[in-house]
Amino acid sequence: MQIEEENKHGQLLWMLPSGDDNQETDRIMIEKMLVECGRRGYTYIMGSIDENSAFIDLFTESGFSILGWEQVWQYQPQENRPAKRSGIWTKTLESDVQQIEQLRCALLSPGEKFIESAKENEMPQFSLMVNGKVAGYAFAAVRLDQVIITPYLSHAVNEPEAFIFQLLDDHYAGFSSQYVIQESKLHLSASVLSEKCKKVSDRRKRIVKHIAIREMDALSAYNHAANGQKTNIVTPISK
Repeated sequence: MQIEEENKHGQLLWMLPSGDDNQETDRIMIEKMLVECGRRGYTYIMGSIDENSAFIDLFTESGFSILGWEQVWQYQPQENRPAKRSGIWTKTLESDVQQIEQLRCALLSPGEKFIESAKENEMPQFSLMVNGKVAGYAFAAVRLDQVIITPYLSHAVNEPEAFIFQLLDDHYAGFSSQYVIQESKLHLSASVLSEKCKKVSDRRKRIVKHIAIREMDALSAYNHAANGQKTNIVTPISK
């Protein structure tokens, strides 16, 4: 398995099952992973798993909770760009934070609010402004000419898919790969998405495990944590 540190939490990128019929080896591997996360001071670890995977029970028995589902789409830019919408995506400003917090509280479940509170220093890269108010926000992860956006839009926004396409067209038109992570709280039409996007993955369960006991070691004890290398951002959605 591979884990990447992201702002004091761990992100489970992939796990290769041992092939053990009773999964005991896998249980031990997950347990040791959680211990190592605690030693690094992580508050929680997140990941995703196929909805129909036989390993969902293995993770839930190891203390993971299911937050919802997510699905990944790859945007296929059109030559004829759609007409401009009534809203506009802007770089997030400090003055947007209060409205973003109010929208976040309306969209997220209690479990997700706890997780998001751990990202207190992490602001979304973009805010969707409609009639002078924040109607959505989006996180963007960029590596070279690849981008992955995770949008959150108010349920009052009409045709939310068009606003997501607008964000990619306006800010990432020259990128070779443009991905959208759709979470269960974001009410999008699969039929509308499929007109301009290619489905990269089926729905995957989002899972989280909170680390109750943390005995931090010095980060210098881990050579790989200090070498400055970052995993390709597409790795989690291509496995």
